[in-house]
Amino acid sequence: MCYTPIIAISTAFIEFFLALTIIFVFRRSYFRNMFALFIFLLGAYQMTEFMLCTSQQPEFWALLGFLAYNFLPAIALYETLRFTGKKVNPLLIYSPPTIFALVALTTQFIKEATCNEPFVTVRHIFYQTGQTVLPWIYATYYFGFIIAACVIAFQAYKKERNKIRREINLLKVIGVVLMSVPTFILVVLFPILSIKFPSIYCHFALLLAIMTFIAAYLESKLPIKK
Repeated sequence: MCYTPIIAISTAFIEFFLALTIIFVFRRSYFRNMFALFIFLLGAYQMTEFMLCTSQQPEFWALLGFLAYNFLPAIALYETLRFTGKKVNPLLIYSPPTIFALVALTTQFIKEATCNEPFVTVRHIFYQTGQTVLPWIYATYYFGFIIAACVIAFQAYKKERNKIRREINLLKVIGVVLMSVPTFILVVLFPILSIKFPSIYCHFALLLAIMTFIAAYLESKLPIKK
């Protein structure tokens, strides 16, 4: 057995531990459920990588992996908007990933799912050779929401006067940078890794999970909202 499943299961346990700690220890955190859900989904993706490599149903686990990371940008954007005091209809935020999830569940979505070292390879209809429109639509949602969350958090950081809230907003931006920059560097230096982008991205997401955990801890120090 290659070491990919070992890395995946180890990362999953770390992220599950962080999520449970937020739920049961940071009880004064107003956004603890949202923070915990975000980290739990990161762990769930790592678990699907482990199962993809060790089970006889790689396509099934690849589908569950997509469903796990598909909602992450929407959760990040919605939580950022709420934390910064901006009112938004959740239907506007969660409609795109819900549509993508329905497409994944009602079509022959997964085209390839293989376990490699050190990242798994998964091809689906939003990311396959020969497609032009669908990948761009999905990438616009995924990275557009992440960039929007970062911009909103950074703007709030510059305007915020409360020290703890400033640190929380900055941690969100740092977390995304720590997750994204190494991933893009690897893909630029080794273009052959581009098909493994989701796996690479989600492995580096452990750094984002740690930043989110720290943000949840800091947020638990703020006065409880009535």
